[in-house]
Amino acid sequence: MDAIMTVLAAVLLANADGRSARLLHALIAQRQDKRRVVAIFFASFALLAVVSAGGALIAAYTLGLGVLNLFAAMALGSAAGALLWAGRQPHDTTALTDASPFGLAVRLGAIQLGDRNQFLIFGLAPLSGAVPWAIVGGLIGLLLAMLPVLALGPAVLERSGAKWARWTAAALLLIWATVLLRRAFGV
Repeated sequence: MDAIMTVLAAVLLANADGRSARLLHALIAQRQDKRRVVAIFFASFALLAVVSAGGALIAAYTLGLGVLNLFAAMALGSAAGALLWAGRQPHDTTALTDASPFGLAVRLGAIQLGDRNQFLIFGLAPLSGAVPWAIVGGLIGLLLAMLPVLALGPAVLERSGAKWARWTAAALLLIWATVLLRRAFGV
């Protein structure tokens, strides 16, 4: 249960900017095969999460606790940095609109490759002791973060409260990263 809740909270906070939700919302609005798009999006996430969890499992058995805390702190800090990066542009969906299902799967996999979600699963899962459950936590966290945008549309991200939510999520991620960084160096 620790792995689920830890990764769920981290992924939920890390996706407070709505970037992934905006991408999925745009694809659903532009394509006719809406269910297939959603299935491909989450299948790409799940595949990359399994790879991240595999790396986390290897790390859990080969690295010390200090290094694992350092990796987790770096993952949380980079997620906070992504939230605070004001110059990030939304994904361009023009190439994805007319792509075949296989092409869409490849492109969505490439977009999500190296995303903060996979780093969070890799960084936080070894600390919990239940690495495979981190995939479930990441998936639930991503889904919960995407629900407001998918239900109410991307206009919800333009409200003033959304900006404060993003900044609060970044601050919480930085505090969490600081705690883990202190543990990594034994302070």
